[in-house]
Amino acid sequence: VYSGACFSDHQSATTSEPDSIDGREMVGNAISMIANRISYTFDFKGPSCNIDTACSSSLVALHLACAALERGECDTAIVGGVNIIIRPEGSIYFSGIGALSPTGKCHTFSKDADRYVRREGAVAFVLQRADMANKHKNHVRAWIRGTAINHDGKSNGFTAPSGSAQRSVMLDAIS
Repeated sequence: VYSGACFSDHQSATTSEPDSIDGREMVGNAISMIANRISYTFDFKGPSCNIDTACSSSLVALHLACAALERGECDTAIVGGVNIIIRPEGSIYFSGIGALSPTGKCHTFSKDADRYVRREGAVAFVLQRADMANKHKNHVRAWIRGTAINHDGKSNGFTAPSGSAQRSVMLDAIS
């Protein structure tokens, strides 16, 4: 199980009263436990980890799950990502450093790109190697032909992607 998540608005919202905090609440709300709770609940064996690389957490979780399948570390992988925005502090912070789009729209890979927009969501996929999916006669909805990850290094700003690094990682993924 590979999960991608970074901020923990839920934990800070539910643990605001120190007298009400107990061990189960702290462990249950820790983002590091997302994958491990799923593995525990369903008695899954094998890799089980949460990935926190900020905005790319789900992408990196997918990359690591595909790599584990390719290396034979597991036959099936569940990979997912989640972002829940409950509290205003994150939006206030990102607004304060000028990271949020003033238009409220994403213009990914466009010359009109003007920062980013915060959103909530959750998704999970069950991945299998092709031989396993065929063996079990599973209905295949999509093929993942390649993944890649990188860091832009020093660019025109800590929160701004480097166009050349983005092109490079996309070429790595399709080669």
